[in-house]
Amino acid sequence: GVVSTEYFPFCDCPNLISIGIPASLVFRGDISYMQSFANNCPKLTAININPANTTISSYDGAVYSADGKTLFFVPEGKQEIEFAPTINSFVENTFYNGGLISVTIPESVTIIPRSCFAGCSSLNTITFHPKVVTIDLHAFANCSSLSNISLPDGLINLGERAFEGCTSLTSVTIPDNVVRVKAEVGDPMSSPFSNCTSLTEIKFNSTSKMQTIPPFFYAGTGVKNVVIPEGIVKIGEGAFGENVENVTLSSTVSALSLRADSFYGMGRGLKSIFVDDDNPYFTSIDGVLLNADASTLVLYPPLKEDSEYELPA
Repeated sequence: GVVSTEYFPFCDCPNLISIGIPASLVFRGDISYMQSFANNCPKLTAININPANTTISSYDGAVYSADGKTLFFVPEGKQEIEFAPTINSFVENTFYNGGLISVTIPESVTIIPRSCFAGCSSLNTITFHPKVVTIDLHAFANCSSLSNISLPDGLINLGERAFEGCTSLTSVTIPDNVVRVKAEVGDPMSSPFSNCTSLTEIKFNSTSKMQTIPPFFYAGTGVKNVVIPEGIVKIGEGAFGENVENVTLSSTVSALSLRADSFYGMGRGLKSIFVDDDNPYFTSIDGVLLNADASTLVLYPPLKEDSEYELPA
């Protein structure tokens, strides 16, 4: 029987619905090889592997490691999936460009790897369990039908571009346990929500453990009004996206972390900046940001509607 294949042996096969793999085929151990096995086959719903194969296995038409613990590949045509009871992890690109409509993450899976669900344009419902701690780079990028998400309570790490291009997403709440939100300094498209053009609200609870708003956090979103929560002490470069009009700083934002470059380049839409009365570092007069004793002008909002401005005497 067949013991090996080249990369992309079933590429661009629009009519293919299922593939059977014999016991003789030896999986090379290279995940990218398995994920290239049937690429751009939009009707493919099942890859069925002979149970006697000792290198890979299948369950509900999806491809797993031999022990059934790691899900390698899901055919593009599958709209729903039943996970193997032995599963404990996904790999990068597991569902990439797939046809899933909804998915419930198994309780045994705690990390959503990079690009895991990227390009699943029909995916409209994700159900997380509280034990998911990491959503990695591009994990749900370009899931354009996703209009609502409830991020898991146990989430700690939120990766760059995790939900990039989720253009139907309108609101999201950052869970309290999130302490690390990744974004690249100097890259205005590295926010977890970049190009989420319908996203008008990013909420934090009062019990949030986050201390830093990362660079370009609101860039590429539709958010217009930002209220920085208590507990945030640092705001990164260009954090306020080009569409933000009004910003309110909490009492905990410090002078050492907030400079004009927090607004620079990406704050062109700003009309006003307000400051909590208890903030010891900053004050706001008529929507203009100054230091605490109003002796230093920090930033005049570019789109403030007044035609004249006189510096405080």
